Amino acid sequence: MELELKKLPALLPDMRLGKVHCGRWAALCQELHIARYPLFAVFKLGGGHEIHHGRETAHDVANFARDSSAAPNVRVLAPPEFPDLIHGSHGSGAWLVDFYAPWCPPCLRLLPELRKASRHFDSAINFGTIDCTIHASLCRQHNIRSYPTTILYNNTEKQQFHGDHTATSLVDFLQDILNPTVVKLTEQSFYSSVGKKSPDELWMVDFFASWCGSCQQLAPEWRKLAKMVSSMANIHIGAVDCEAEVSLCMQQGVRSYPTIRLYPLGGQGLSTIAIFSGFQRDAQSLRQWLFSFIPSSVEELTPDSFEHKVLNTDEPWLVDFYAPWCGHCVVFAPEFQIIAQKLEGRVLAGKVNCNTFQYLCHEAGISSYPTVMLYYGDNRQYQGDEIPSQSANHIIAHTERVLSQHQQKHQQSQLLHDEF
Repeated sequence: MELELKKLPALLPDMRLGKVHCGRWAALCQELHIARYPLFAVFKLGGGHEIHHGRETAHDVANFARDSSAAPNVRVLAPPEFPDLIHGSHGSGAWLVDFYAPWCPPCLRLLPELRKASRHFDSAINFGTIDCTIHASLCRQHNIRSYPTTILYNNTEKQQFHGDHTATSLVDFLQDILNPTVVKLTEQSFYSSVGKKSPDELWMVDFFASWCGSCQQLAPEWRKLAKMVSSMANIHIGAVDCEAEVSLCMQQGVRSYPTIRLYPLGGQGLSTIAIFSGFQRDAQSLRQWLFSFIPSSVEELTPDSFEHKVLNTDEPWLVDFYAPWCGHCVVFAPEFQIIAQKLEGRVLAGKVNCNTFQYLCHEAGISSYPTVMLYYGDNRQYQGDEIPSQSANHIIAHTERVLSQHQQKHQQSQLLHDEF
C-alpha cells in the first residue's frame, strides 16, 4: 500500500494529499463515518466529500479523485443533515439522492454516472449519496428495500428514478422534472382542462400508482412520449397519481394501474374516451396508437397521382417511400405526420407503398425503407432530392433550407431576365 501511495503525487499534481491516522484522530473518523481501512476520500472546494469504493491501486484512486473533483455538487450525506436537505429547509434546493451499498455491483457502476450527470446542472440540483450499510436505520426509515435506489427530493415532493443506470437517463429524468412536458393533473385541474377540453384538443392521460411496478416502468416512456409530441400545440400528455387523487380515480372508474386513456379530437370534454389495451408500453408504440386518432395530412400516392400531382406541378412535395412490413417505417410514420403538419401550407406531403407500387419505387431509385424525397422546381424527375434522415427536425430544416435557396436563385434569375 505504501508503494501505491508514493505514486499518487505524480498522478495528481494539482491536488493536495494527506493522511489521517484514525487511531489518533478517532473522533474525526467517527464523525466522517469511516468504517473500513484504508479508505480514500476527496474533500471538495465549498465543502462535502466523496469516498472511493474501487480497487486501492494508485491508478484507480487517481481516476476516482479526478472524477470526483470534477463533480463539486456530489457529496456524501449523513443522517443529521438529511431531513433538512430533503424538505428544502434553509434554501437547500432539490436533491437527487442515491441510496447504495458498497457490495452491490450496479451501485458501484452508477456512482460515476451520477457524477457525469451532475456536471449538467451546476447548482440547479444537488447530488448526494447514502451508504445504507453504514446508515441502515435511515434507509429503513425511508423504505429503501433495494440498491441502488435513486430519489429526487424537491422540497415536499419526491420522485423515484426508474430509468437505465446511465448519465444520459439521469439527465433526461432531471430535465423532465425541471422542465416538465407531462402535465401533472389534480382533481381540480383534470376537470378544468381535460373535462373542459375543446373538440380541437387531444388529451392522453396516465392514471398510475407509485407502488405499481408496471407504472414505474412506464414513467420514463411516458416522459419520452410527451417530448415526442411537445411541438404539437393541441396534443397534451397528462398524468394522475391515484394515491394522491383517490377521489378523482374512483370517479373516473380507474380500477387497475397503469390505466391509459385518450380523449380524442372531435370530442367535447370527457364525452369520448379510448382506452389503451396494448402490451407494448414503450414511447414509440404509445405514439403510434395516439396518432391513429389524428387525421393525417399525408396523401397516399399511386403511380397516376404521383405523376400528376408530384411531377407535373409547381408545388413542392415531400414523399415517404415505405413498405408496410418494415419496422423502421412503422416507427417513422408518426414522425412524418409531424413533418407534414409543421410544413402545412408550404409543402405537400405524400407517401408511396413500395410493396404495392414496386415499379414506381424502382423508377425513383429507392433501395431502402423508409426513404424521404423532396421534389421541387421545374423539370422534375422520378428521383428527387433524397434526405438521408428520419429526424423530423432535420428533415424540416433541410427542406426549408433547400426551398429558400431555390427561391433565391429563381428571384436572381428573374432579375437578370428582366434586365435583358
